[in-house]
Amino acid sequence: MDFQQFYYHMLDKLNNTSKNLVIVAPTGSGKTSAVVAHMAMNTSTRFLYVSPLKVLCEEVYNKLLKFGVQSDLILGDTWVEAPEAKHRVVVSTYEKADSMVRRGYKWLNPDTIIIDEFHNMSDRQAVESLILYALSEGKRLVLLSATVANVKDIAEWIKAEIVSNEERFVPLYKGILYRH
Repeated sequence: MDFQQFYYHMLDKLNNTSKNLVIVAPTGSGKTSAVVAHMAMNTSTRFLYVSPLKVLCEEVYNKLLKFGVQSDLILGDTWVEAPEAKHRVVVSTYEKADSMVRRGYKWLNPDTIIIDEFHNMSDRQAVESLILYALSEGKRLVLLSATVANVKDIAEWIKAEIVSNEERFVPLYKGILYRH
């Protein structure tokens, strides 16, 4: 499956099913771009997109703006006692999203929670908390990863369909630097 076929396969699964999804493919395969397109296309759905990295959150926020999608960027270094999302898409870091869920903000009522880089569980408690919140509240989960060892176990746990591709579209170069 080439890049374009895989990208459209992801979009098809995102747009034409309400199932939980675990999307696993190498870096550069378009996982994040596909979910941004999905969020832009589904104008009646509320989303919570989370990532462990502020820079990735900012990138997704800016991509959404290019699609004309207004969203709320709520990061860990933004302290607001009770922020209130003004848009249907909230982009946040793991820790800040976990904090908002634990505080029980009524305005944070996503239909779908997208957890990007979920293999990067630097704050494992926050990711598990978001997954448990989604499962207990009947929210759709979409997990994205480039590398995860136990994808079948995770998919079974959250009752998800696996969408995967092992082909690397962006070449990976290995080498040895000797002296200069």
